[in-house]
Amino acid sequence: MPWSTDVSLPRDQTPLFPDHCVVCLVERPERTIAVTQATASVFGIARAFIWFLLLIPADKVKAQAPICPRCRRSELASRWWWRVIGLGLVAAGITTSCWLYPAGGKLMMLGFAIAACLPWIVLRVLLPPAFDLTVSRRSVDYEFRSSEYAEEFAELNGGEAI
Repeated sequence: MPWSTDVSLPRDQTPLFPDHCVVCLVERPERTIAVTQATASVFGIARAFIWFLLLIPADKVKAQAPICPRCRRSELASRWWWRVIGLGLVAAGITTSCWLYPAGGKLMMLGFAIAACLPWIVLRVLLPPAFDLTVSRRSVDYEFRSSEYAEEFAELNGGEAI
C-alpha cells in the first residue's frame, strides 16, 4: 500500500517501539535503524541555502526503530540511493537551466531545480521509507510504511494511527 501511516506524539514523549522488524514484522529483530530529523521550519530550509546559518545548531530529534539485519541493509541502501537520485535531479535541473538560459536569473535556476525535484517528491510520497520522522515544535510524526506496525506503535504510545 502506498503512502505512510503516521502517528503523532508529543515531542517530549519517548516512543516505545513494538518488538518487530519495522519492514518485515519478524519477531525480536537484532538491530535498530536510526532516523534523525531537524525541526521543519522556514529557518531550517534557509539553512540549506545560506552558509552562515550552518553555524547555528539545528534542533534535532533522533529515534531508533527495531529492524532485522537483512532489512536494515536494504533500507540503508535505499535511503542512500534516494539521496543520490534527489541530488542528481537538482543538479540536472540547474544544469539544464544554465544551458537553456545562460543569462537567466537565479530564480530561473531555482525554478528548474524545483521542477526537476517534482518526480522525486512524488515517488517519495508513493514509495515511502519503512520508517521516517517529521518534527515540528510541539510534536513528532512517526511515519511507517506498514499500517499494521503503525497501529501497534500507536497502541503502545497512546497515540492514533492516521
